[in-house]
Amino acid sequence: MIAATGLSLVAAGFGVHYLIQPERLGATLIRRAEAASGLSIELAKPARLSLWPRLNLQLDGVSVREAIGTAALLRAERVEIALPLSLMWSAEPQIGRIDVQRADIDLAAVMTWMSDDTASGPPAALRLPEIAAQLLFTESTVRANGFTLRDLDLQLSALRDGLPATLSASTRSADEGAESWRLSAQATPRQREQGIHVEAFAMTLTKRSHSEPAVSLRGELALELPQRLGLDLALHLAHPEQLAMPALPAALQAQLTEPISLSYDGAGDLSA
Repeated sequence: MIAATGLSLVAAGFGVHYLIQPERLGATLIRRAEAASGLSIELAKPARLSLWPRLNLQLDGVSVREAIGTAALLRAERVEIALPLSLMWSAEPQIGRIDVQRADIDLAAVMTWMSDDTASGPPAALRLPEIAAQLLFTESTVRANGFTLRDLDLQLSALRDGLPATLSASTRSADEGAESWRLSAQATPRQREQGIHVEAFAMTLTKRSHSEPAVSLRGELALELPQRLGLDLALHLAHPEQLAMPALPAALQAQLTEPISLSYDGAGDLSA
């Protein structure tokens, strides 16, 4: 009985593999991602299927570059794409989740790509990247000029024009003994002709060893980069001691507990 069940499962696995053809599916998904982003995506080995604990497509040794031969914007040990069973009879399956594992992200290279104004880069007006699937990063690293974030775990809900989105993340700096921080955010992004407007934005930042957030931020943003940046935010430093700020006189400490208005409407290129 057990042997028969095992053989049935093996046969089912071969059947699913034959119907889905993971190498071809992986190549198709990569071509679509490259066409949408203008980036080059490489794999260390052909895509393969996993049936446990859920049906997913596994991409190992993923490298994302602006062009073949250039420095990688992102390297990931593995990317798992959750697949619906409807994939076996549908030509346009809806991907449920994308899990990027142990990624190494070059933030400076990413920002250079985002500011690229050539035909191969993003369009001049900032466009909302429509993400129909839940996006996760686990055990990842972000590198930039002057700092490194490690042990990044991030979860982003589906991202669509006019619909609320949520983001949660935890990470720590590379400094020895550095404590982890938790970030939680929600907002409703809306695509405009000039760029992206972010409505009902709310964010909290909390040190992992504390239950109350150190910082909260609420308001709206207009991201019409690089021509215009608009901010209308209220910053609340509820527990500034979590930020390792120097001790302040009592009068100033009391003022920090009140919301601080952050308003700006001007040029979007702040590097000058």
